[in-house]
Amino acid sequence: MRIKKIAQTLLATVALLAGSLPVLLSATPASAVTSIPNLPARWSSISSPGSGTTCALATNGTIWCWGIAEGVRGVIWDATKGDPAAGTAVSPKQVGTATDWLTVEVASTHACARNTLGELWCWGKNANGQLGDGTNTDSQVPIKVKSNNKFWYSFSVTMKQTCGIQATGLWCWGDNTGQKILPGSSADSFIPLPRFFGSAVAAASGSSFTIDQSAEVQIGGLQALRIGTKVWGNSGSGFSELVLPNQQSWRMISVRANGASIVESFGIVEPANGSYLTAICGVTNLGIAYCLSRSNLSRYMQVGTLTSWKSVNIRQDSPREPICGLTTESASSVTCYNPYGTNNYDGWNSQSLGSWCDGVTRIAVRYSSFTNGLTFPAVGVGCWGSIYTYKNLTALPDVNSSTLDLTDGSSIVSIAGGFYQGAVTAETFFNVWGRLYALTSDGRIFVIGDGKYGERQDGILDGHVTDTWAPSLLQQPLLSRADRTLIPKSGGATIKLSGSFLVGVTALTLGGLPVSNWAESSDGTSLTFDSPASPSGGSVDVTVTTSGGVVSLPNAFTFGDSPSAPSVTGLNAQDSSVTVGWSSPSSSGTSPVTGYKVTLVPGGASCSWTAGPLNCTVGGLTNGTTYRAAVRAFSAVGPGLSSSNSAAFVPYKAPSAPPIVSIAPGDGQITVTWSAAANNGSAITRYDVEAQPGGNSCSTSGTGTSCTISPLTNGTAYSISVYATNDAGGGEVSTSSTLITPRTLAGNPTNVVINPGDRQLGVSWRAPSSNGGSAITSYTVTAQPGSVTCTAISPATSCNLLGLSNGSVYSITVVATNPAGDSASSATVTGSPVTIPGKPTISATEPGSNSVLVRWRAPSATGGASVSSYTVVASPGGNSCTTSGAVLFCTVTGLDNGTSYAFT
Repeated sequence: MRIKKIAQTLLATVALLAGSLPVLLSATPASAVTSIPNLPARWSSISSPGSGTTCALATNGTIWCWGIAEGVRGVIWDATKGDPAAGTAVSPKQVGTATDWLTVEVASTHACARNTLGELWCWGKNANGQLGDGTNTDSQVPIKVKSNNKFWYSFSVTMKQTCGIQATGLWCWGDNTGQKILPGSSADSFIPLPRFFGSAVAAASGSSFTIDQSAEVQIGGLQALRIGTKVWGNSGSGFSELVLPNQQSWRMISVRANGASIVESFGIVEPANGSYLTAICGVTNLGIAYCLSRSNLSRYMQVGTLTSWKSVNIRQDSPREPICGLTTESASSVTCYNPYGTNNYDGWNSQSLGSWCDGVTRIAVRYSSFTNGLTFPAVGVGCWGSIYTYKNLTALPDVNSSTLDLTDGSSIVSIAGGFYQGAVTAETFFNVWGRLYALTSDGRIFVIGDGKYGERQDGILDGHVTDTWAPSLLQQPLLSRADRTLIPKSGGATIKLSGSFLVGVTALTLGGLPVSNWAESSDGTSLTFDSPASPSGGSVDVTVTTSGGVVSLPNAFTFGDSPSAPSVTGLNAQDSSVTVGWSSPSSSGTSPVTGYKVTLVPGGASCSWTAGPLNCTVGGLTNGTTYRAAVRAFSAVGPGLSSSNSAAFVPYKAPSAPPIVSIAPGDGQITVTWSAAANNGSAITRYDVEAQPGGNSCSTSGTGTSCTISPLTNGTAYSISVYATNDAGGGEVSTSSTLITPRTLAGNPTNVVINPGDRQLGVSWRAPSSNGGSAITSYTVTAQPGSVTCTAISPATSCNLLGLSNGSVYSITVVATNPAGDSASSATVTGSPVTIPGKPTISATEPGSNSVLVRWRAPSATGGASVSSYTVVASPGGNSCTTSGAVLFCTVTGLDNGTSYAFT
């Protein structure tokens, strides 16, 4: 379980074994700093590595830097031209004039910022090409990083290097000694332009990963990439995945800026039985915070036992501050753990670092009297060549934690900066103390720690130290004007005060009358509130109290009487609008009426009046909705009493077009069906249907959705239109997409003729004299009995009835078909299918003088009809004889006696 120490101070007496003694200030808030022209009042981020310069990004898109005069502040500094001397505290200065900055980060030697165009600009020291402009020339003002106009999505800076993410992957420039930022690349000590590292990367562990625009890069004690919930780290030998215990995933990381370089410079050597534990820290999906050493990326140390971490921040330069972060336990607190606290180390001893000591005695000390019990051990005596023997910890004990609370309860969204462990005499290389910043959700910055180089920006300078949070970048508020002078005694007038640094307001009064609610503008230049009610009139002062001071405007307002209520006198509802008329109020109050406002319920739609007849039109209403109107008068005092709500009214317009559902043509008529039209606020009284040409029509009441137009002319094509009517008149028209033709049945076919055949009858006929107003599409012939049919497609007028019985008598009729149906039948005719008779059989021949009598038997089949005649033919010669009907013999004459003949 976490041990939370209730502490009212962070820093207390710091004893220097040699040299001056810093002063511990009480918890009394510091006074506001000297007024700085155009300094913003709200901030969105802050970067403070503890190198003497701090920069912050304002909510208006500007960047401001302050601190040590010769630091990386992004402005020209020249002591020979009257600028402050080196080491002097310099108040905030704006970096250039741009207002489109998105992010800024400061290292000990240089700074970089990204704008809305995706450009990256850097300034400061450039000995290693860390500014990315292709040179190693320092620049006191921002210069654009050369990158072929590619868009930068994120970036990170450290003492000698810069890295950034583009859509194509990771790019780095600056010092690459030991391949710290470009594994696999030549170990150049001077890379003056962005060099591509890669997008698809093979890690030292054998795995691979893809760097795209979603990746986050941080460089410093090591080089880290966070892609989604995974993190890879590189300390010079290539990237390895930082795999969390128990299958946890990374939610955020923070890499120590310049950590490795500081460690090397100060001679803080990692012992054999432990590790330097704060090269990178991060928070997992379970709310646990872990830290890792640069030399051992597989050894994790848990920060206390908390599972409520939201974020940690160790981006500051020095590797020897507490690990601080934000938790879900308190929105207005910062929680810090001391990795160098009691029981975290075994001891120390010294080693000589030769010429580096330059003969100067440097005495390390410890914070020995924190009122919250948090202590730091002594480092040693002599050069900073001390070797700590740290315990091989897997977790920082909760006893080494402290909670730093903002006294006003503001919600903290991020922190920046940190504290150094101790101080030494004659220190010129880095800040003796250090400070921690907290950025709140309303864009204010608070600071705790020392004021060396003026970095606190709350009036505390030099080695002075405060032990409570103090507002930073705060100025004395200024009230310049109010947007009105007369206000109603009844209260409720909206007032806007203009000025500067109207932020962190704790009280607002008008002539001693308190205002309970107000709104601060995002840039601190205005306050908006509703005036309180006053029992009496007269002039009053307005007074605003902020954390930066108290400011007043004398005789700013005069309480007066508002107009009495007007009366609504007329309503004229129209399409989506209403015109409202009213009469003036019986009393205008202290000041003449200057305007009126009509407001409708529901919805609050309104119109305003300034001159002319007392009426105005409110638009944008919903047809069919019931509204009521109220009107109130305005004067210089403010809004008067509102009238009573008017009678109800409903805006409306003519109906929409009724959708046509179907159109059915008939004999001299057309029947039309439709769906109900939208009435648009007024009930439909009737529907009208019209046919053109001719204009014949039909109509129904408002509920009817079908009617028949007649008389119409069969065979004439008509266009059909339908519209609805309400109190606004005839509405939109629906028109048929095609022409519609009324029609009836065709006349019956005539002149039916039968042509018999073998088991079939060929039938032909004459087309009807009338097609009924619509073209005949086909004819149908029917034979009875048997209902045998054949069909002819118009214009054909014949077809064959097949499959009949030869010799049977059939009754034949013909009908014509058009879109209206089948016509009446033609007159009935009869007929029988027939074929040739079978062959007769010769039964006898009787010769005579020049003749032969031939006898035969009738054929077994006559072909469906009676035999009408027989013919006998002699061969040779062809002489013949013929009989009729049933006679079965005849005599062939004219033959030659003595000649043989054959007969058929």
